[in-house]
Amino acid sequence: MGPELAITGMVAVGLVLALQAPVNGALGRLTGPLWAVLISFLVGFVVLLVISGATGGIWRLGSLGAVSPVFLAGGLIGAVYVTVAAWSVTRIGAGAVAAATVAGQMSSALVVDHLEVLGVEGEAIGLVRVIGALLLVAGTVLVARRAGTPLTSGEGERVLLMTGAVFVAGLLVGVQHPVNSTLAETTGGVQAALLNFAVGAAVLGLLIAIVKPPGSIRAARSASPWLFAGGPIGVVVVLASLGAVPVIGAAAIAAATVTGQLAGSSLLDRAGLLGLEVRPVDRTRAIGLSLLIAGTLLVL
Repeated sequence: MGPELAITGMVAVGLVLALQAPVNGALGRLTGPLWAVLISFLVGFVVLLVISGATGGIWRLGSLGAVSPVFLAGGLIGAVYVTVAAWSVTRIGAGAVAAATVAGQMSSALVVDHLEVLGVEGEAIGLVRVIGALLLVAGTVLVARRAGTPLTSGEGERVLLMTGAVFVAGLLVGVQHPVNSTLAETTGGVQAALLNFAVGAAVLGLLIAIVKPPGSIRAARSASPWLFAGGPIGVVVVLASLGAVPVIGAAAIAAATVTGQLAGSSLLDRAGLLGLEVRPVDRTRAIGLSLLIAGTLLVL
């Protein structure tokens, strides 16, 4: 596989990734948000279990004892992020969720690089990368802002609050990648993803048992098959990234995936698919998207 094909493939993966939060959000309207995310993790876990068993890699899980428990935190982070994204996407739109995720993820990656923690060979935060981070934040605000709605109004403040929650969850995602990468060095990529889904499902199951949220997993019986795609989408993203890393590197993967995710989420908002409110790509949102892409390229 050549670099051009790999980059094109990761842009396509980003387009698919844009569907994950709206799909989980739509399922959540039937089952309740927490139940929907649990279903997503369980489906992804089953898919990865089958893949791991078919390839014989499941036996590498025996090396798990050599891994520090901190490197199992990827599943916890994934559960937090997917829950926040599914809860907020129907309220602020797929574009705002994608924008806040990108801004948070790239911002925390800056800090991880600067501090050289979690096995990352770092790069100091310079002026160019700081400008990139500021562009990410500015772009997120522009994408999330509703036309004609002042940010200081009640509705504007609600949108900013939800966007901020996704941004914080995105900060955690920026830590998740180096954690998962370190885990994959010991267990293998597919097995690391399998453990992530297992930990995420266990955390969500425990949370549901404690909180007893409204809704029920039984309501999923009436759901369209498309609404169970959240877990497989996560699997596709993980496996595609593993395959593309040796060809184009992590930085190019991030840039290509971000481009696809932002484009895909904007199209979803424009069409109002999966129960999302229609949000046209006006000049303000177009400028915001441009700032996000520019900020990503400066941060990388």
